[in-house]
Amino acid sequence: MIQSKKILPIASIIACDLLLLAILWLGLYRRAEKRDKYVTGNTVCFFYERAEYLNVNGRYQKIDRLSYAPNEYPENYPPGVAYASVLTYRLTKWVHHLNFREYMSAFPLIVYAVIVFTGYWIMSRLYSRAAGLAFASIFSMANVSTGLTLMSYFTSEALGVFLCLISIYTIIKIPERPLLWAAAAVVSMTCLELTWQLFIPLLALIAVMAAVYYKNIRVACAYLAVIFVPLIAGHVISTGIVGIHYSPFYVIRELAIGVAERHTDAYALVLARKKLNPMTFMAFVRQFARPAAFFLAIGLAYCLRYRKQAKYLFPIIGCLAGIYLVTVYVKFRYIALPFIFMTAAIGFHAVYYFDIESAAKRVMRLLRRGKNPQSSGQA
Repeated sequence: MIQSKKILPIASIIACDLLLLAILWLGLYRRAEKRDKYVTGNTVCFFYERAEYLNVNGRYQKIDRLSYAPNEYPENYPPGVAYASVLTYRLTKWVHHLNFREYMSAFPLIVYAVIVFTGYWIMSRLYSRAAGLAFASIFSMANVSTGLTLMSYFTSEALGVFLCLISIYTIIKIPERPLLWAAAAVVSMTCLELTWQLFIPLLALIAVMAAVYYKNIRVACAYLAVIFVPLIAGHVISTGIVGIHYSPFYVIRELAIGVAERHTDAYALVLARKKLNPMTFMAFVRQFARPAAFFLAIGLAYCLRYRKQAKYLFPIIGCLAGIYLVTVYVKFRYIALPFIFMTAAIGFHAVYYFDIESAAKRVMRLLRRGKNPQSSGQA
Protein backbone atom coordinates (compact mmCIF):
# COMPACT_ATOMS: atom_id res chain seq x y z
CA MET A 1 0.00 0.00 0.00
CA ILE A 2 2.86 2.36 0.79
CA GLN A 3 5.88 2.44 -1.50
CA SER A 4 9.18 3.24 0.19
CA LYS A 5 11.28 5.78 -1.69
CA LYS A 6 14.49 6.08 0.28
CA ILE A 7 16.60 7.33 -2.61
CA LEU A 8 15.17 10.32 -4.45
CA PRO A 9 16.64 11.74 -7.65
CA ILE A 10 18.82 14.79 -7.17
CA ALA A 11 16.27 16.90 -9.04
CA SER A 12 13.52 15.89 -6.61
CA ILE A 13 15.69 16.75 -3.62
CA ILE A 14 16.50 20.18 -5.06
CA ALA A 15 12.83 20.77 -5.86
CA CYS A 16 11.84 19.90 -2.27
CA ASP A 17 14.45 22.27 -0.86
CA LEU A 18 13.34 25.10 -3.16
CA LEU A 19 9.73 24.50 -2.21
CA LEU A 20 10.70 24.60 1.47
CA LEU A 21 12.38 27.98 0.96
CA ALA A 22 9.28 29.28 -0.81
CA ILE A 23 7.09 28.10 2.08
CA LEU A 24 9.46 29.76 4.55
CA TRP A 25 9.41 33.06 2.64
CA LEU A 26 5.61 33.11 2.49
CA GLY A 27 5.42 32.30 6.19
CA LEU A 28 7.83 35.10 7.09
CA TYR A 29 5.90 37.57 4.94
CA ARG A 30 2.62 36.51 6.57
CA ARG A 31 4.08 37.08 10.05
CA ALA A 32 5.97 40.31 9.40
CA GLU A 33 3.50 42.17 7.18
CA LYS A 34 2.30 45.43 8.77
CA ARG A 35 3.90 44.57 12.11
CA ASP A 36 5.70 47.07 14.35
CA LYS A 37 9.45 46.70 14.78
CA TYR A 38 9.14 46.83 18.59
CA VAL A 39 7.62 44.26 20.92
CA THR A 40 3.90 44.50 21.65
CA GLY A 41 2.79 46.19 24.86
CA ASN A 42 1.17 43.08 26.33
CA THR A 43 4.52 41.25 26.39
CA VAL A 44 6.82 44.00 27.71
CA CYS A 45 6.40 43.35 31.43
CA PHE A 46 6.72 39.61 31.01
CA PHE A 47 9.58 37.95 29.12
CA TYR A 48 10.94 41.02 27.33
CA GLU A 49 11.56 42.88 30.59
CA ARG A 50 13.48 39.88 31.92
CA ALA A 51 15.54 39.56 28.75
CA GLU A 52 16.39 43.26 28.81
CA TYR A 53 17.47 43.05 32.46
CA LEU A 54 19.69 40.05 31.64
CA ASN A 55 21.24 41.85 28.66
CA VAL A 56 21.96 45.05 30.59
CA ASN A 57 23.10 43.56 33.92
CA GLY A 58 24.58 40.24 32.82
CA ARG A 59 22.48 38.30 35.33
CA TYR A 60 18.86 37.22 35.64
CA GLN A 61 16.59 39.33 37.83
CA LYS A 62 15.69 37.96 41.27
CA ILE A 63 12.76 40.28 42.04
CA ASP A 64 9.66 40.80 39.88
CA ARG A 65 8.75 44.49 40.08
CA LEU A 66 6.42 44.87 37.07
CA SER A 67 3.93 41.99 37.01
CA TYR A 68 2.17 43.13 40.20
CA ALA A 69 3.42 46.72 40.53
CA PRO A 70 3.83 48.44 42.91
CA ASN A 71 4.23 45.20 44.88
CA GLU A 72 7.41 43.13 44.56
CA TYR A 73 7.60 39.33 44.51
CA PRO A 74 10.38 36.75 44.12
CA GLU A 75 11.01 36.00 40.46
CA ASN A 76 9.13 32.86 39.40
CA TYR A 77 9.08 32.94 35.58
CA PRO A 78 10.90 30.27 33.52
CA PRO A 79 14.21 31.87 32.46
CA GLY A 80 14.86 29.87 29.29
CA VAL A 81 13.49 32.30 26.71
CA ALA A 82 15.43 35.23 28.19
CA TYR A 83 18.73 33.35 28.11
CA ALA A 84 18.10 31.96 24.60
CA SER A 85 17.14 35.34 23.11
CA VAL A 86 19.97 37.29 24.75
CA LEU A 87 22.55 34.65 23.84
CA THR A 88 21.53 34.59 20.19
CA TYR A 89 21.39 38.40 20.14
CA ARG A 90 24.96 38.72 21.34
CA LEU A 91 26.28 35.93 19.08
CA THR A 92 24.66 37.36 15.93
CA LYS A 93 24.94 41.09 16.61
CA TRP A 94 27.77 41.47 14.11
CA VAL A 95 25.45 40.10 11.38
CA HIS A 96 22.13 41.91 11.80
CA HIS A 97 23.16 45.28 13.39
CA LEU A 98 19.75 45.60 15.12
CA ASN A 99 19.31 47.21 18.49
CA PHE A 100 18.06 45.07 21.35
CA ARG A 101 14.37 45.99 21.04
CA GLU A 102 14.34 45.42 17.29
CA TYR A 103 16.01 42.03 17.68
CA MET A 104 13.53 40.94 20.38
CA SER A 105 10.73 41.94 18.03
CA ALA A 106 12.24 39.77 15.28
CA PHE A 107 13.04 36.87 17.63
CA PRO A 108 9.66 35.11 17.03
CA LEU A 109 10.43 35.13 13.29
CA ILE A 110 13.80 33.50 13.97
CA VAL A 111 12.12 30.82 16.08
CA TYR A 112 9.55 30.30 13.32
CA ALA A 113 12.28 29.70 10.74
CA VAL A 114 14.07 27.30 13.09
CA ILE A 115 10.83 25.37 13.69
CA VAL A 116 10.16 25.09 9.95
CA PHE A 117 13.64 23.76 9.17
CA THR A 118 13.69 21.48 12.22
CA GLY A 119 10.22 20.12 11.54
CA TYR A 120 11.10 19.47 7.90
CA TRP A 121 14.29 17.66 8.91
CA ILE A 122 12.58 15.56 11.61
CA MET A 123 9.66 14.54 9.41
CA SER A 124 12.02 13.75 6.53
CA ARG A 125 14.16 11.54 8.77
CA LEU A 126 11.21 9.71 10.33
CA TYR A 127 8.86 9.48 7.32
CA SER A 128 9.57 11.27 4.03
CA ARG A 129 10.36 14.63 2.46
CA ALA A 130 6.69 14.88 1.52
CA ALA A 131 5.79 14.69 5.21
CA GLY A 132 8.42 17.33 5.95
CA LEU A 133 7.00 19.71 3.38
CA ALA A 134 3.47 19.06 4.67
CA PHE A 135 4.53 19.93 8.22
CA ALA A 136 6.29 23.10 7.07
CA SER A 137 3.25 24.16 5.01
CA ILE A 138 0.71 23.54 7.77
CA PHE A 139 2.83 25.27 10.40
CA SER A 140 3.41 28.24 8.10
CA MET A 141 -0.24 28.80 7.17
CA ALA A 142 -2.33 27.67 10.16
CA ASN A 143 -3.83 30.45 12.26
CA VAL A 144 -2.72 28.96 15.57
CA SER A 145 0.96 28.79 14.62
CA THR A 146 0.87 32.16 12.83
CA GLY A 147 -0.35 33.89 15.98
CA LEU A 148 2.29 32.03 17.95
CA THR A 149 5.22 33.35 15.87
CA LEU A 150 4.10 36.83 14.87
CA MET A 151 6.78 39.49 14.68
CA SER A 152 6.94 41.57 17.89
CA TYR A 153 5.01 38.93 19.91
CA PHE A 154 7.80 38.04 22.34
CA THR A 155 6.62 35.17 24.59
CA SER A 156 7.86 31.75 25.69
CA GLU A 157 5.40 29.63 23.69
CA ALA A 158 7.21 29.72 20.33
CA LEU A 159 10.52 28.57 21.80
CA GLY A 160 8.58 26.03 23.87
CA VAL A 161 7.03 24.52 20.73
CA PHE A 162 10.49 24.20 19.15
CA LEU A 163 11.89 22.42 22.23
CA CYS A 164 8.78 20.24 22.37
CA LEU A 165 9.37 19.21 18.75
CA ILE A 166 12.98 18.28 19.52
CA SER A 167 11.85 16.33 22.58
CA ILE A 168 9.27 14.41 20.55
CA TYR A 169 11.94 13.31 18.08
CA THR A 170 14.35 12.13 20.78
CA ILE A 171 11.54 10.33 22.63
CA ILE A 172 10.51 8.49 19.46
CA LYS A 173 14.10 7.36 18.87
CA ILE A 174 14.64 5.94 22.37
CA PRO A 175 13.64 2.32 21.50
CA GLU A 176 16.40 2.24 18.85
CA ARG A 177 19.29 3.25 21.16
CA PRO A 178 17.94 3.80 24.69
CA LEU A 179 21.04 5.26 26.35
CA LEU A 180 22.00 7.71 23.59
CA TRP A 181 18.54 9.05 22.82
CA ALA A 182 17.47 9.14 26.47
CA ALA A 183 20.46 11.39 27.16
CA ALA A 184 19.42 13.65 24.27
CA ALA A 185 15.82 13.65 25.52
CA VAL A 186 16.97 14.61 29.03
CA VAL A 187 18.76 17.66 27.62
CA SER A 188 15.83 18.77 25.46
CA MET A 189 13.27 18.17 28.22
CA THR A 190 15.38 20.10 30.74
CA CYS A 191 15.52 23.05 28.36
CA LEU A 192 11.78 22.76 27.78
CA GLU A 193 10.97 22.76 31.50
CA LEU A 194 13.17 25.83 32.00
CA THR A 195 11.38 27.62 29.16
CA TRP A 196 7.71 26.67 29.22
CA GLN A 197 5.36 25.82 32.07
CA LEU A 198 3.13 23.63 29.89
CA PHE A 199 5.47 20.65 29.98
CA ILE A 200 3.36 18.42 32.26
CA PRO A 201 1.22 16.85 29.47
CA LEU A 202 4.43 15.75 27.74
CA LEU A 203 5.60 14.05 30.94
CA ALA A 204 2.31 12.15 31.07
CA LEU A 205 2.78 11.01 27.46
CA ILE A 206 6.31 9.79 28.22
CA ALA A 207 4.88 7.80 31.14
CA VAL A 208 2.46 6.15 28.70
CA MET A 209 5.41 5.18 26.48
CA ALA A 210 7.18 3.69 29.51
CA ALA A 211 4.08 1.62 30.25
CA VAL A 212 3.84 0.44 26.63
CA TYR A 213 7.48 -0.73 26.66
CA TYR A 214 7.33 -2.24 30.17
CA LYS A 215 8.57 -5.61 28.88
CA ASN A 216 11.76 -4.00 27.59
CA ILE A 217 13.45 -2.95 30.83
CA ARG A 218 16.13 -0.80 29.19
CA VAL A 219 13.64 1.19 27.12
CA ALA A 220 11.16 1.56 29.99
CA CYS A 221 13.90 2.76 32.35
CA ALA A 222 15.13 5.19 29.70
CA TYR A 223 11.65 6.72 29.46
CA LEU A 224 11.40 6.96 33.26
CA ALA A 225 14.78 8.71 33.34
CA VAL A 226 13.49 11.25 30.80
CA ILE A 227 10.64 12.01 33.20
CA PHE A 228 12.57 12.45 36.45
CA VAL A 229 16.10 13.59 35.55
CA PRO A 230 14.99 16.83 33.78
CA LEU A 231 12.79 17.71 36.77
CA ILE A 232 15.77 17.48 39.10
CA ALA A 233 18.13 19.20 36.66
CA GLY A 234 15.66 22.00 36.03
CA HIS A 235 15.18 22.54 39.77
CA VAL A 236 18.93 22.68 40.42
CA ILE A 237 19.59 25.06 37.51
CA SER A 238 16.73 27.47 38.24
CA THR A 239 16.90 27.62 42.04
CA GLY A 240 20.58 26.85 42.60
CA ILE A 241 22.45 28.34 39.65
CA VAL A 242 20.12 31.09 38.38
CA GLY A 243 18.84 31.69 41.91
CA ILE A 244 15.13 32.34 41.28
CA HIS A 245 11.90 31.01 42.73
CA TYR A 246 10.99 28.93 39.70
CA SER A 247 11.19 25.15 39.49
CA PRO A 248 9.47 22.40 37.49
CA PHE A 249 8.50 20.92 40.86
CA TYR A 250 6.74 24.18 41.78
CA VAL A 251 4.76 24.02 38.53
CA ILE A 252 3.62 20.48 39.36
CA ARG A 253 2.72 21.61 42.88
CA GLU A 254 0.60 24.45 41.49
CA LEU A 255 -1.20 21.99 39.23
CA ALA A 256 -1.89 19.69 42.18
CA ILE A 257 -3.29 22.62 44.18
CA GLY A 258 -5.48 23.62 41.25
CA VAL A 259 -6.89 20.10 40.95
CA ALA A 260 -7.54 19.94 44.70
CA GLU A 261 -9.33 23.32 44.69
CA ARG A 262 -11.15 22.97 41.37
CA HIS A 263 -14.58 23.24 43.05
CA THR A 264 -13.85 26.48 44.93
CA ASP A 265 -15.08 29.96 43.98
CA ALA A 266 -11.51 31.17 43.44
CA TYR A 267 -10.91 28.40 40.91
CA ALA A 268 -14.15 29.28 39.10
CA LEU A 269 -12.96 32.89 38.89
CA VAL A 270 -9.67 31.77 37.31
CA LEU A 271 -11.55 29.61 34.80
CA ALA A 272 -13.40 32.71 33.60
CA ARG A 273 -10.22 33.68 31.72
CA LYS A 274 -10.63 33.37 27.97
CA LYS A 275 -7.57 31.10 27.58
CA LEU A 276 -9.05 28.57 30.01
CA ASN A 277 -12.32 28.15 28.11
CA PRO A 278 -12.91 25.05 25.97
CA MET A 279 -12.39 25.30 22.21
CA THR A 280 -15.37 24.50 19.98
CA PHE A 281 -15.08 22.12 17.03
CA MET A 282 -15.37 24.89 14.42
CA ALA A 283 -12.82 27.03 16.28
CA PHE A 284 -10.48 24.02 16.30
CA VAL A 285 -10.85 23.61 12.54
CA ARG A 286 -10.25 27.33 11.92
CA GLN A 287 -7.21 27.50 14.19
CA PHE A 288 -5.52 24.30 13.00
CA ALA A 289 -6.17 24.85 9.26
CA ARG A 290 -9.10 23.48 7.30
CA PRO A 291 -7.02 21.60 4.67
CA ALA A 292 -5.14 19.81 7.43
CA ALA A 293 -8.37 18.33 8.86
CA PHE A 294 -8.60 15.76 6.05
CA PHE A 295 -4.96 14.71 6.38
CA LEU A 296 -5.31 14.64 10.17
CA ALA A 297 -8.05 12.00 9.88
CA ILE A 298 -5.91 9.98 7.45
CA GLY A 299 -2.89 10.35 9.73
CA LEU A 300 -4.79 9.12 12.77
CA ALA A 301 -5.96 6.02 10.89
CA TYR A 302 -2.50 5.38 9.45
CA CYS A 303 -0.75 5.79 12.81
CA LEU A 304 -3.30 3.49 14.42
CA ARG A 305 -2.54 0.80 11.83
CA TYR A 306 1.23 0.98 12.42
CA ARG A 307 1.03 1.71 16.15
CA LYS A 308 3.59 -0.97 17.03
CA GLN A 309 6.30 1.43 15.81
CA ALA A 310 7.23 4.25 18.19
CA LYS A 311 7.29 6.82 15.39
CA TYR A 312 3.58 6.21 14.82
CA LEU A 313 2.52 5.35 18.37
CA PHE A 314 3.82 8.49 20.10
CA PRO A 315 2.32 10.97 17.60
CA ILE A 316 -1.14 9.38 17.75
CA ILE A 317 -1.11 9.27 21.56
CA GLY A 318 0.00 12.90 21.68
CA CYS A 319 -2.47 13.95 19.00
CA LEU A 320 -5.49 12.37 20.70
CA ALA A 321 -4.42 13.74 24.08
CA GLY A 322 -3.82 17.16 22.53
CA ILE A 323 -7.24 17.27 20.89
CA TYR A 324 -8.83 16.37 24.23
CA LEU A 325 -6.85 19.04 26.10
CA VAL A 326 -7.79 21.71 23.56
CA THR A 327 -11.47 20.86 23.97
CA VAL A 328 -11.06 21.36 27.73
CA TYR A 329 -8.79 24.46 27.81
CA VAL A 330 -7.80 26.69 24.88
CA LYS A 331 -4.54 27.36 26.73
CA PHE A 332 -3.27 23.88 25.78
CA ARG A 333 -3.49 24.56 22.02
CA TYR A 334 0.25 25.18 21.70
CA ILE A 335 1.37 22.01 23.47
CA ALA A 336 -1.04 20.08 21.21
CA LEU A 337 0.23 21.84 18.07
CA PRO A 338 3.36 19.71 17.32
CA PHE A 339 1.47 16.42 17.68
CA ILE A 340 -1.52 17.53 15.60
CA PHE A 341 0.64 18.93 12.80
CA MET A 342 2.90 15.86 12.82
CA THR A 343 -0.11 13.54 12.52
CA ALA A 344 -1.57 15.61 9.68
CA ALA A 345 1.82 15.50 7.89
CA ILE A 346 1.88 11.71 8.34
CA GLY A 347 -1.56 11.64 6.73
CA PHE A 348 -0.20 13.58 3.75
CA HIS A 349 2.71 11.12 3.59
CA ALA A 350 0.24 8.20 3.49
CA VAL A 351 -1.79 9.79 0.68
CA TYR A 352 1.28 10.83 -1.31
CA TYR A 353 2.80 7.34 -1.27
CA PHE A 354 -0.49 5.48 -1.64
CA ASP A 355 -0.16 2.75 -4.28
CA ILE A 356 -3.52 2.73 -6.11
CA GLU A 357 -2.63 -0.27 -8.30
CA SER A 358 -1.73 -2.51 -5.35
CA ALA A 359 -4.82 -1.35 -3.47
CA ALA A 360 -7.03 -2.19 -6.44
CA LYS A 361 -5.51 -5.67 -6.74
CA ARG A 362 -6.05 -6.28 -3.03
CA VAL A 363 -9.71 -5.21 -3.27
CA MET A 364 -10.23 -7.51 -6.26
CA ARG A 365 -8.76 -10.46 -4.34
CA LEU A 366 -11.12 -9.77 -1.46
CA LEU A 367 -14.08 -9.57 -3.83
CA ARG A 368 -13.15 -12.88 -5.46
CA ARG A 369 -12.94 -14.55 -2.06
CA GLY A 370 -16.37 -13.16 -1.21
CA LYS A 371 -17.92 -14.52 -4.42
CA ASN A 372 -16.29 -17.96 -4.11
CA PRO A 373 -16.11 -18.82 -0.37
CA GLN A 374 -16.26 -22.61 -0.96
CA SER A 375 -13.13 -22.73 -3.08
CA SER A 376 -11.22 -20.63 -0.57
CA GLY A 377 -12.36 -22.97 2.19
CA GLN A 378 -11.27 -26.10 0.24
CA ALA A 379 -7.89 -24.55 -0.44
